[in-house]
Amino acid sequence: MKAIAITLSLIVISSTAFAQQSMILAHTGANPAVLNVAVGEEITFIHGGGGAHPMTENWGDGTVSTPVPFVTQTVTSANPQTTFTQEVEGVYVFHCGTNPNNSNLWGKIIVGEPDGVEEAAALALTVFPNPASDVLNVEGNRGDAVIMDFSGKIVKKNFGLTVIISDLEAGTYIVSQRGVHTTFVKH
Repeated sequence: MKAIAITLSLIVISSTAFAQQSMILAHTGANPAVLNVAVGEEITFIHGGGGAHPMTENWGDGTVSTPVPFVTQTVTSANPQTTFTQEVEGVYVFHCGTNPNNSNLWGKIIVGEPDGVEEAAALALTVFPNPASDVLNVEGNRGDAVIMDFSGKIVKKNFGLTVIISDLEAGTYIVSQRGVHTTFVKH
């Protein structure tokens, strides 16, 4: 099984001899950092210095993982690495819980079957603002996205990159397109 390492430092660690790929999540790193893996493929977070790095669910702009939340993975100087797998296809977003406002520490893992990883990345949906009250922007809508309530009832369809939501009741809704989902809060 191929090991993927996400490094919490400014140094890229790469070793093709061990079939490892690395990605940087650093205070001055890329935003967002993206990793594509197959279902069940090992992912390793490595501590790159400083305090504890509890990488936890969501981004500060309201983006959440789909279809299930990212489970917190923590590395520290005492626990310098942790290895885990994601067993459900989806897009997982996470941030460093000790510095949640630094968007350079936001990361994304796209999990899918090897042939479906690029398709999943192409179908990613981003909604903003979140929460929203009147208008919702749906970045990545290819014209077939729908908005559902949590019972699965479609409450909006046939919209473009923006949709009027002022007529919806306050609550949490799901935006869905071709098996990719994200949520937003209407207030």
